[in-house]
Amino acid sequence: MGNKIKTSVALDKDLLNWVEKMVKLKRFASTTHAIEYALQQLKEQEKQELHVAVFEEESQHPYTRQGSSKT
Repeated sequence: MGNKIKTSVALDKDLLNWVEKMVKLKRFASTTHAIEYALQQLKEQEKQELHVAVFEEESQHPYTRQGSSKT
């Protein structure tokens, strides 16, 4: 995964505790890694189930300004 954009999320306490435990057990390198992994898995599952690619083009992403250059 390329460029990172900082954001914040609110998580259920039990989910956060589980993620922190998995990080301690070295299943994931960090909380960010765990969340990125989970979202990537969900994205692939949705792609297979819906047979569509959502936000594949950067210009379609709602948080990316059109016309911005990559660095």
